[in-house]
Amino acid sequence: AVALAQRFTERLQGISGVESVAHARMIPLQGSGFGLGGVRVPGVTGPETDGRFDADWDIVSPGYFETIKMPIVEGRAFRESDREGTPRVAIVSETFVRQAWPGQSGVGRTFMQQVSEKDERAIEIVGVAKDAKYRYISSAPAPFIYVPMAQHPAGDIQFYVRHAPGREIGQEIRAAMAQVEPNVPVLMLQSFEDAAAIGLLPQKLAAWGAGSVGTIGIFLAALGLYGLMAFLVAQRTREIAIRMALGASDRDMRSMVLKQAGSVAAIGGVIGLA
Repeated sequence: AVALAQRFTERLQGISGVESVAHARMIPLQGSGFGLGGVRVPGVTGPETDGRFDADWDIVSPGYFETIKMPIVEGRAFRESDREGTPRVAIVSETFVRQAWPGQSGVGRTFMQQVSEKDERAIEIVGVAKDAKYRYISSAPAPFIYVPMAQHPAGDIQFYVRHAPGREIGQEIRAAMAQVEPNVPVLMLQSFEDAAAIGLLPQKLAAWGAGSVGTIGIFLAALGLYGLMAFLVAQRTREIAIRMALGASDRDMRSMVLKQAGSVAAIGGVIGLA
């Protein structure tokens, strides 16, 4: 799977306008997580009841952080040399470092991955990635661990293709994948914004609801202002008649009424905004 993914990556990088390509096990903001076992930090008691750390994982390729524009704030990103047969490495989130080693560097530290009921595997931290949203856009920062694809092969792989804006390359991506291995289907092809839209659905519904309520409020306020001004004008019918008898025009009367309405609206707006 790792060799095939690398062939796909090389073929996708040959498409005109493609800036970078990477692959990973997960897609952010889909509301789900992925685990590769419990996490224990030697000499540190974690927040869980058994002293471990609860962390989500993702399996990524070299170039992943560059492709999705996620900064590495300390240490390094993954390299092609991080492969099977070499020491196990990981990149962790800022929150993981803050919980495990407050005020200290996380690079060079080691944590233990539980691979079975009795066995653990040591993994060295080579980099720290900036905290990001993983499951939901509203989620609080949480411990997260990235490990290289070559050391943790995955069968379900998502490819990330960053390309120059203003150019549609969907068909070229499908054609390139088919050229490498026609028997491997492309199950889904969409922009990152569309993929993340599921995670933004609650916020969009809340915004739609707030906007609808606000629109109704504006309509009711306008209706109330109209009723108030109609009442005030009715009370000033004789005054208006006298003004017109003395030479005031229809335009003058409309201007007088609209200025009064504008004053009421302005005062109400200022109080409402405050």
